[in-house]
Amino acid sequence: MIPKLIRAAIRQTLILLGLAGIPSLLTVVFDWKWQAPTEFVELSALQTERQMADLLWVDVRDPERFEQGHVRGAITFEETTPEPALDRLRTEWKPGRGIIVYGEGSGSERAVRVGRLLKREFHTQNVLLLKGGWAAWPRERGIEGIPQTVSPQ
Repeated sequence: MIPKLIRAAIRQTLILLGLAGIPSLLTVVFDWKWQAPTEFVELSALQTERQMADLLWVDVRDPERFEQGHVRGAITFEETTPEPALDRLRTEWKPGRGIIVYGEGSGSERAVRVGRLLKREFHTQNVLLLKGGWAAWPRERGIEGIPQTVSPQ
């Protein structure tokens, strides 16, 4: 009886571990194969260093994730209630200034949708995507762990 219970527990544990690994596997696959739509230019974290002050940063992740850490000065953008972010962007954006949008990682459909919305709203093609999203921002810049906010310095 006990060996049967142990086998069942081991089998269930392996199933749960396998299911838990699926999101990680998908992240790896999409990071390797995902390419931004041709209408967007992607910049890496290192490429943005030189343009940091000239860019408006838009974070499309959930507000809870934003509170855990974000690029310093980024504006949180909720698709379901976009007006607060759009109002703030209207006060800070000037023609010629770039807007860079980022989500959790590469392949953020939310970042692409918001990027398209911003292109229409501001009548500009100068909307970029952060390559690798938030996941790549501290890693590419050699920052250990993720602090509350990450500045260019």
